[in-house]
Order: sequence, then structure tokens, then C-alpha cells
Amino acid sequence: MIHYAPPDAPLDRALLDAPGGFAWWYVDLVDDQGSGLVLIWSFGLPFLPGYAGAAREGHAQAPRSRPSINLALYTRGRPDCYVLQEYAPDQVVWEPGTERCVFGDSVLETAERDGIREVRADLVLPLPGTDTPLEARLLAAGPACRAGGPLPGFGGADRAHAWTPLLTACTGSASLRVGNTWATRLEGRLYHDRNGSARPLHDLGIDHWIWGRVAAPDGERVVYLVWGHGEDTPAAAGFEVDADGGLRQVPELEVELEGPRRHLYGMRDWRALTLNSAGAPWLRLSTAHLLDNGPFYLRYLLDAELPDRTRCRGIGEAVRPDRVDLVNLRPFVRMRVHRLRGLNEPLLPLFTGPRRGRLGRLWTHVVHPEAS
Repeated sequence: MIHYAPPDAPLDRALLDAPGGFAWWYVDLVDDQGSGLVLIWSFGLPFLPGYAGAAREGHAQAPRSRPSINLALYTRGRPDCYVLQEYAPDQVVWEPGTERCVFGDSVLETAERDGIREVRADLVLPLPGTDTPLEARLLAAGPACRAGGPLPGFGGADRAHAWTPLLTACTGSASLRVGNTWATRLEGRLYHDRNGSARPLHDLGIDHWIWGRVAAPDGERVVYLVWGHGEDTPAAAGFEVDADGGLRQVPELEVELEGPRRHLYGMRDWRALTLNSAGAPWLRLSTAHLLDNGPFYLRYLLDAELPDRTRCRGIGEAVRPDRVDLVNLRPFVRMRVHRLRGLNEPLLPLFTGPRRGRLGRLWTHVVHPEAS
């Protein structure tokens, strides 16, 4: 299932050729008003249409054949801009010996130097229906995350999915614009990690998981709940990251799940989680806003309460790997994927780019597709 991998063991470039495997880097940023941003750059993102399906049918694709960038902006708990862009393999370079990637005209890099990690993204993302791209910049730096020693395992004995927190408990900034027609900026607490596996996501023995991170005044709180197939009780792991990047796993974590519910496309979750460590209160999480509601994936803006009643915010997600890329659900996902080479869905501009201007971009995309 999932295990912690230390940051000094970088993702193996051999993952690029692992059939059905994946490698992705994740960043989120949340401010005090409930606005935020999520950025993922990846090879073999499991959520791309046809990727998991090919693996299930016995002809898995190599991650290097499916590079992508996903950018999502939320303004006060409301989706405001979304891009899921898939590139041709010859448009992308992962520079040897680094974690610097070039996707078309976009450059994304994470690097640690002398105990300080910096993550930077300079994005130029074409939009369907206009010749003006979405330009975005994200930057953060702070003490690199590092555990003081080996961490207890979680999520089962199968350690195929490597998860590594890289940077958190620091301030990040982001700016986005589309020419002179739309622009926004935000600053807030940032979280950054990476994930990798040589096996398909649906082949890791995971029925579903819930992950979340919240920005506490004294550092970060990170939660992973992982259910194996046929299991009613999750493997629960909680982590604290202090202002100096020190990471520790909290002992004897127990979880209480409150308010089960089912969403529009069949995903199930809970309204709140209470987590205790060694019998004492550690963290309570509840959903402030449902940001992304899909057939296999949910994303939340989280409200959190610490034992001293301090309240803070963060980002969370729920994933069901067995529902990823099912044939009857694939059309809903395809409408949100912008392939820079190849055919795209006619309604793509309704789901891509800033909310503002989508109808105009749709008109251009339909009437003048050669301009998209």
C-alpha cells in the first residue's frame, strides 16, 4: 500500500518505464479566507482517461507516455479556475540528476540546498478557444521536511507506493493571469510532497483512502487513512511537521468517523473525523467546502480543531482507485482533459481555464476549432 519514503531517496527515474506506474509532485496553498491552489505535475497520472483501463486490460502504458499538469484554483471555497493538460512525450523533459521538469513552455522544479527546499513553477498553459495562455507563477521556500529516524509503517505490509512530504509549514505565493482580461494573486500556507510507484494505483490493494493536511500555528498536521479491500477499519497514520521541518509520526492513532454520506457520482465519505493519539485528542477534521466532486475523487477545503480549541484550515481528498477510469465514467473525465496534441471534446472550454470567459472561449472553440 502506502509508505513514507525519506526525501534523500529521490524518485527513481526507472518509474518512467514501469508499466502502469506513476510519479507525481503535488503542491497546495491555502490562505486565511478559504482560497487556495492545487498544482500537480506528473508522469502517468492515474486519473487520465484510458491509463488505468489499459493496465486492467493487460497492455499497461509507460508513465513517460502520459505526462500532464493539473492546476486548480479555489476562491473562498468555490472552484475558480481548472486546467488538466496532457502533453506529448516529446514536449516534456525530466532533467537528469534533478527534480526539474519542463512541460512545453512551463518549468517546474523542487530542490533542496543546505537544508532549505525551494519549489518553483513558471507555467504557460494554452487554453482552448483563445490564443492567450494562462500564465502562472508559484514560489515557496523553507526548511526541508525530514524525519529524525525511521517511521513506523502504515497502510499494510506492501510498500509499493512511496509518499514523501518535502516542504510544509511555510508561506507560499502564487499569481495567475490570462493576458489583460483576468488576474489573481494569493499567499498562504503551502504543502508539498511527491508520490511514486512502479505498479498501477488500482493494483496496490487499496480500496480507498482519505488524506488531509492542515496548517496549525506550530506546524503542520497530516493525516492518512487507508482501507484495504474488504476492510471496515482503516490503517490510520498521523504526522506532525514543526517549523524547522522536523517530521514525526504520532503514536497509537485512532479515528472516529462521523456522518457517513454519498455524493452525486457515487463517492462515499464522512462529514467529520476525530483523531486521538494514545487516547488523547489530537485533531478533529470537518468539511468546510467540497471543492471537487467526481466519480472516483473528492477534494475538500478542511476546517480543523486542535485540542486547545485552536481552529485552522487545510486541504483534503478521498480516492477510490477501483473507480478510476471505469468505461461508463470515462466521458465525464475526458471533458476536462486538454490534450495539446490530438482531439479534444467540443465542450472542453466549459471545464478549462478561469470561470470568467468560458462561454466566449467555448464559442470560439466550436466555431473556429482551428484557433484552439
